[in-house]
This record gives sequence, C-alpha cells and structure tokens, in this order.
Amino acid sequence: MTDRPESVRTARASRTAFAIVLAVLLPMLAGCSDELMRFRGADVPLDVKPQQWWHERGPVVPHDSFPSDCSLCHVGNSWNVVRDDFEFDHLAETGVPLEGAHARAECLRCHNDRGPAGTFASRGCQGCHEDPHRSQLGTSCEDCHGAQDWQPNEQIAMHSRTRFPLVGAHAGTACFSCHEGAQVGNFAHTDTECVTCHAKDLAKAKSPDHAVQGWVSGCDECHVPTSWAGAGFRHDAFPLVGAHAATDCAACHASNNFIGTPSDCAACHQSDYDTAEPDHQAAGFPTDCDQCHNAAGWQGASFDHSSWPLTGVHAAADCQSCHVGGVYQGTPTTCVECHQSDYDGAKDPDHAGSGFPTTCDDCHGTGGWPGAFFDHTSWPLTGAHSGTDCTACHVGGVYQGTPTDCVACHQSDYDGTDDPDHAAAGFATTCDDCHATGGWAGAFFTHPMWPLTGAHSAVDCAQCHVGGVYGGTSTDCVSCHQSDYDGASDPNHVASGFPTTCEDCHSTGGWEGAFFDHASWPLTGAHSAVDCAQCHVGGVYIGTPTDCIQCHQSDYDSTSDPNHAAAGFPTDCETCHTTSTWQGAVFSHSSWPLTGAHVSTDCTQCHVGGVYGGTPTDCIACHQSDYDNTNDPDHAAAGFPVDCLACHSTSHWSGATFQHDFPITTGKHKGFDCIDCHTSPSNFVQFSCIDCHAHSQSSMASEHHNVSNYVWTSSACYMCHPKGKE
Repeated sequence: MTDRPESVRTARASRTAFAIVLAVLLPMLAGCSDELMRFRGADVPLDVKPQQWWHERGPVVPHDSFPSDCSLCHVGNSWNVVRDDFEFDHLAETGVPLEGAHARAECLRCHNDRGPAGTFASRGCQGCHEDPHRSQLGTSCEDCHGAQDWQPNEQIAMHSRTRFPLVGAHAGTACFSCHEGAQVGNFAHTDTECVTCHAKDLAKAKSPDHAVQGWVSGCDECHVPTSWAGAGFRHDAFPLVGAHAATDCAACHASNNFIGTPSDCAACHQSDYDTAEPDHQAAGFPTDCDQCHNAAGWQGASFDHSSWPLTGVHAAADCQSCHVGGVYQGTPTTCVECHQSDYDGAKDPDHAGSGFPTTCDDCHGTGGWPGAFFDHTSWPLTGAHSGTDCTACHVGGVYQGTPTDCVACHQSDYDGTDDPDHAAAGFATTCDDCHATGGWAGAFFTHPMWPLTGAHSAVDCAQCHVGGVYGGTSTDCVSCHQSDYDGASDPNHVASGFPTTCEDCHSTGGWEGAFFDHASWPLTGAHSAVDCAQCHVGGVYIGTPTDCIQCHQSDYDSTSDPNHAAAGFPTDCETCHTTSTWQGAVFSHSSWPLTGAHVSTDCTQCHVGGVYGGTPTDCIACHQSDYDNTNDPDHAAAGFPVDCLACHSTSHWSGATFQHDFPITTGKHKGFDCIDCHTSPSNFVQFSCIDCHAHSQSSMASEHHNVSNYVWTSSACYMCHPKGKE
C-alpha cells in the first residue's frame, strides 16, 4: 500500500467513508421512502435542472462505475451543481428518450434509492404515477395524457368514442355534473337516458303537459342538446311545410289530443272543398287537395296537367274553353276536336283540298296558327331550297308523290350548261355531285379519285382534260410533266437516271424547292446545307460511299491538335465529331470517366507527348509528387496507401475524408482531435487508449481478472472495445 500514489489512497479512503455513511443511512431511509415519493417541501424549487440534485430527494445513486475524476461532472466543491457543459445523451446511452416534462425533471426523480429505474420504467406510467382512476379507464395513460403535463388531451373527441358523444350544451358541461367523483379522477359509467339528468326539467314542462301526454322518455325526439327552449317535434309522419309550419298545434290536435290525428287534407279542409270555385263537388273533383293545392295557401291552385301538358296559348286558355259546361272527365285530346273549324277554313294552302292530315301538330305549334312549319325530314330543305315557295316544287297544290331527284326540277339547267357542256361530256344528272343547294354558280367537283392540291387546285379543268374529255385521264405525273422532266438540268434528271415519279422530290406546290428524302443516309448538321454536287461528284448519284473518311481524309491527315495520324486515332470520325462542325470534338472517355477537376484538365497533361495508348489509370501515376510532398499529415511517413480515392475525390485535394472504423463522430469520442489518440504525429498506425482513460494498471488488472489473455496495452483495449463501448 505504501507504493500507491497519494491521490489513489485518498480516493479509496473517500469511497470507504462514503460506503460507511450509506450503510447507516439506507436502513433509515427505507422506512420513509413513501414520504420521499410524495415530498414537495416549500423550500424545494419546482424548476431544478434535470442534471442537478436537491438534498431532499435523498441520497444519490452509487458512483462505483463512474470515472474517478469528479470534475468531469461537478463544479468546484459543490456536489449538487453539475457543470454547464455536461452532456448526457439519454437516448443514445440508455435507449430511452426523455420527452416533455420528463426532459425537464431532475435526474433523481427516477434515479434514487428506491431501486433501479429500469424496474419502474418496465411497468409503464404506473411505475412512477399513481392511478387516480381506480383502474376504471385502463392502464394506457398515454391514450389521454401526454408527456408534457397531466392535462388530458382531446376530451371531447375521446368522449365521441363512447355511447354518448358530447355535443351542444353537453360539451360545455362540467364532467362532475354527470360523473360523480370526476374531480378525483373517478369516471364510473353513467346512465345515458336524458331523464336521468333532466327529471326536474320533465316535471316543469306544462305547455303542453308532458306527463299528461305520457311523454316521459325519449327527450331527444323533440329537444336538441343546445337548450330546452325552442323544442321541435320531428313531424316526420306528416311534414309541416308552408302554412302548416306556422299553424298552432291545437288547430289540428284539438283538446291536446296528439294520438290518431288524421293526415287527409279533407279532414281539416272539408268546408274549403265544399265552397270552392269552380264547384269541386259538381265537377267530381277528388278530395285529395294536394293534387292542385300546396301547403302555402288555397289561392293559386295549379293542377298537374301532365296527362296533356299545357303549353303556348293553351297555358293561358280558360279551363272552360276545353272543359265546356264544367265537365272535366272524358275531354278529348286530339287537336281537331277543338280546331275543326280552323282546319276547314285554311286556304293557303287549302288543307282539305290538299288532303292534309288533321294532326295539326305536324306543322303547327301551340304558340299560334300563323308561322306553321312542316318538318321536311323526308327531303331536308337547305340553301336556296329553304326559301323556295312550296308551290314551286308542289305544282298545282299536289303534295303527294313529288320526286326528289335534282334533275326532276333542274333538267333545263343541265341541258343549257355549256361551260363545260354537261350533256356532251356525259356528266351524270346527279347534280349534287358538284353543285350545292346554295346556288348553281361555284360548282365544285370533289375529285376524290385524284385529289387536287397545291398548284393543281388552281389549274383549269381543260388543261388536264384536253378537248373536254373527262374519262380515262392518266394520273401519272410524267403524263403531263414529261417536258419538265426532260428540260431539268440542275441536276440533269435524264443523265442522272432519276425516276419519272416526280412526287419523290417535288410537291404540288411548285417545281422549285424540290426535296429528296435522303433517308438512306440522313443529312444533319452541316451536311443539310451542302450542295449535292459536293458529295455526288460529276453528277453521279449511285454508289456514293457513306464513310466519313471518304470525304474527310484531308481533314484527318492535316489535324495536328492532336495529330490524329501519329496518335493512331481511328478514321470513324463520328466517334468524336458531329455533323455540325469539326470544332469542339468530344471523346466519350467511358473507359475512364472524367469527373471533378479531371473534366477541365487538358488531354496532354495525362497523355504526355501525344501518346494516347496505354495511359495508366492509377491515381499515383499522375499524383506521386502530391503524395510525397503532403505533410499534414505526412502520407509517406504515416504509411498511407497510394489509392488516393480512399480519402480524396476528383474535385480537389483539400477536404479529404477518411472513413474511420472506430466511432469518432458520435458517443464519448466525438470531437476528439487526431493527436488525442494518435500520439505519434508521424505514424497514424499507432494509437493510445491508456493515455486518455486514466485508470491505474493494478485497478484495471483487478477489474479484468477473469478476462483471458488480458494485457495492459492499447492494442488489447481496441481488440475488446472496437466501438469504444464497455
């Protein structure tokens, strides 16, 4: 013992003394642990910081496993004040997050002499908090309470899950009004019948007297939970609308008799029926008044004349006009029954003489007799036909059997036409093939078998149909354009062997601006503006090669930046060049992708001397000098590997990042400087654990007495604690 340092002997003596004090105090404290649980003395502040201690909370938990350097947590000589910069990640270290009021509570609320906090935490809320509800609301406190405070959350919403949702005045009523004992957390089941709480209200209801009527239950049939005033019975069996809604109940329920009241109109309105104008009884009108009347009032009655709808002038006609003598039964619905005299007197045209049917509504509407319109659907009237007088086609007032062929009326027009001569040309007499009903002028033939487009649409018919011959005209372009083909010299169509299918290159818009679909070798970029003769030398269009080098051999041979021939570049130019221009060629560096700073590096910086074959891809091949000259840290001295990408990116050398297997971004080793563990600046392979973790060798040997092959070295520490945890 005499060999131990003074600080070690002092620390051991202090722990021994503290153990003796605990041995005396703990039996005394055991008898008053309940008092400690309930204690809230006047001198105990409610806002003690979570990591501090108050002497009234009892003795602290044993510190046997804590570091011996007390100043790591405590300030000066004050044991109940913890350093401001002290941090303890409760979630990371224990797996239990502290939220709400738990995060604000001092540590000894849970970690005290009652026993391990985990024992109580495993019981849930009941481990620390007494249940004032006497187990009536279950054990899941978090269903109603949050960690912020004990105030219940969403009481109204939660009550809606019960058999009695809180709405109206009920939502603003104190809980204890229905649940006796609610002030102390007792929410025993309560009867949901209205009369359970509202018996006094029932006894006071006299207008009408609820008790006399036998209305002693089901208050919600008339009342809503907003208030008792303004009760409204749901008159579903006989909805009250119009004047009925404003009528006093007693008007229908005589002597306060609410049972068996008839719902037939006549039961209340027999006298109205008997005195009605027209005489309802004499006319045999039914007594179901709602066929014509509504609940708004007797005046303005309207009969649903749906069996024969009243429209136009019929709607304004007096009932007696049709129902003569007040007879409403068996009235005929055919027009002629009322309008025979109108039919007989019609002279323009004479309906009877022309044999027109007596179904007046074929031509006339209910708006009035003038302006009759016949639906000429069997032969629709359009264009000039729509303005033609009927007798122009129906000669002599004959409307039956009129022919519908155009030539029946227009034979003279057909025979007299000479531009062109329809009869001589053998044109068909189906006039509507070329003419419309708008008029004879501007006739248009649709030319469906050979559509006229472009310049063809403006050509005179006789230019193609020579001599007025319209049958058998050829549709081949060359039949009209042989002279155009023969005279073409730029290029010479005949000499070049061009086909006579003119439409391959020309359109009907005009000969100029011909365009050949170069689909066999698409023209793009600068090629699209090159003159044909530049590739098709001497007017030869057949067998022209498509390889780039056939035209661009001189470009390949004369290129010096870089020298394509010397560098052995392939002659398939499109690998790097586009058809737009030679400048700005781009090589797809897919065998070794260029990223970061490599993208803007000149080719010759890696391909020295214009040599592009066999260039190495290892970083060190270009960056050996960067590796050798690095001194922060010295890569060579530290034995760093030469695969630079392990720490560096292609963007730049600065800001290299090493993937450290041992955790240094979280936990207790977070924020350490490299030199704290790698004590030899020139050798990062070496590290030290025992220089930071100031334990004596003998105490560690004692603690690891049952660990096989234990050695007091840093490498041994790392072998057992590769993640820095115990």
